[in-house]
Amino acid sequence: MQKIFGKCDIEIEIDSWGKILIDELLDPYYLFLLYSLIIWFCLRSYIYSPIIIGLEAICFFLSVREQYINLKKLKELSRYSLPVNVYRRKEDDDTIEKSLINSTELVPGDVFEIPENNSEMPCDAILISNDIIVDNSKLTGDFHPVIKEPLEPIEELFNTNRQGSENNILFSGTKILYIRKKGNSKTKGIVFRTGFYTVKGDLMSGVLNSDEEDENFKNDSIKYIIMCIFTVVSYLITLKFLIVDCDYNTHDLIFFFLGPYNKWSKSLSSDLS
Repeated sequence: MQKIFGKCDIEIEIDSWGKILIDELLDPYYLFLLYSLIIWFCLRSYIYSPIIIGLEAICFFLSVREQYINLKKLKELSRYSLPVNVYRRKEDDDTIEKSLINSTELVPGDVFEIPENNSEMPCDAILISNDIIVDNSKLTGDFHPVIKEPLEPIEELFNTNRQGSENNILFSGTKILYIRKKGNSKTKGIVFRTGFYTVKGDLMSGVLNSDEEDENFKNDSIKYIIMCIFTVVSYLITLKFLIVDCDYNTHDLIFFFLGPYNKWSKSLSSDLS
């Protein structure tokens, strides 16, 4: 079963410093900055350019460091495991056996004992015995305790979309505050979802894939690159007229193509030539 559903854990791979650094360097913003610095150096801006390089280098490394630290904290926050008692049917007969396993080995359908007070739920589970008071603040931000009630025996299939079903479900990441036992009965639950399929896993996936705005920015950058290609083609077409009719020299033609060509840059090019 574990080969099908995977581990009951949320494993997040952290990119190395080198990969984060390369991805950041290939960002269109830094490519445009490199292009601007080349233009500024060609225009003899020897004071302004080093200042910009220094400031951007500091911001660049701080950004890479912050990304790495955030990914590391997210990995530590996502992973959680503890020993639990699980009830499983033996393979050779129909008897139910109780065994102590690590929570990472739980699979949907397992009946297990809910962890004691001040523990966290390692999976999404349906409560089937005793009442539990839990803290959902890690998932919802709401610090008010919530009471979870056991699922009453029903003849039809349990529908998680029906109204009030969340009162019978213990979500992964919730903290067990208090268990109200009925006599000496064990507090049990049925594993419902594990890993990234849990509510906690869905939140982690949302955090990891929250770069939709960055994707839109990159898509817009690709459009500008396509426009740049058309610009190069158009410039090559008009190159003959600029050389013959306008009498521009090589230096003028370069600045006319790479940056804003004004009277100042034209006079500068005349001095350089």
